[in-house]
Amino acid sequence: MKPVLATAAAALLAAAGPAGLTAADSLAHWASYARTARAGKLVGWMRCVMREEMTGRKCEAGKPEGAPPFFGRHGIFVTLVRGRTVRGCYGAFHHKSDDLALVLREYLMGALRCDPRHEPLDESEYEETDIVITVAGDRFPVDDPDLIDISREGLALSLEDGGRLVFVPAEFRSIDYMKTKIPRNGVVQAFGFRAVTIR
Repeated sequence: MKPVLATAAAALLAAAGPAGLTAADSLAHWASYARTARAGKLVGWMRCVMREEMTGRKCEAGKPEGAPPFFGRHGIFVTLVRGRTVRGCYGAFHHKSDDLALVLREYLMGALRCDPRHEPLDESEYEETDIVITVAGDRFPVDDPDLIDISREGLALSLEDGGRLVFVPAEFRSIDYMKTKIPRNGVVQAFGFRAVTIR
């Protein structure tokens, strides 16, 4: 797995997990989880980790618990948004670990420092920066990216040079804005994916 600025190494495969759930069932569980206080605590924990990274003050918050399964089923992406401006996005469809806290910490560090589309977040910005977690479902081919429902679906592009780009709903302002971010040439395939957003 090679996590990159919202760039995936490969497609997420639909499969039944240990509990016998399909990937679609599992994504529905994430949609329910996103509406709970536990999801709020998860984002709060990530803010604590971001503060530690930016200021050096140790995060005392406990690791998040009670989240649905994700490993082998769903992509995870972390997006940083300040006002209406994306300041970084990083994640993958396949992960090195099945420990959600480790995965989120790694992708948060990537969003803070490793997205070449954006300058690294400055210490003066972090208090005004929101953290958005995206849980991505299975990919499906799309003939026209304009047909993507940017409120709940993301877009994955395969490029001629072998690169891949992934855009999550938190990065989209409008269809027109999305078009400015898609390379005009070199797109070999386009895929959509359902997404659950946790703020």
